[in-house]
Amino acid sequence: MEDGEWERPDGDRFRGHAALLARINEDRASGVQGPGTASRHVNTTLWVRVDGPDDAHAESYWLYLRNANTAPVIQLTGRYVDTFRRTSDGWKFASRRIVADVN
Repeated sequence: MEDGEWERPDGDRFRGHAALLARINEDRASGVQGPGTASRHVNTTLWVRVDGPDDAHAESYWLYLRNANTAPVIQLTGRYVDTFRRTSDGWKFASRRIVADVN
């Protein structure tokens, strides 16, 4: 969705296609994710709840791995809290809130 939103654990929010794309490009440039970073995000769906004909919510756990190509190390874990909306083009991501586990 053009007005999609992404919220990181530090409270930073990115809203709209251009801001989300810029965030992804920034993470790739800094070596957090993307080709050549030897990192992986492993995601498992816990549940999806459809709330009426046009809204759905999901929560899933994630693990962030570094050194994935050699000796994988779990660097961080947490969960995603997602909202989806049905559009004329099908179901679209509307928002994601990232909750990091803190040890």
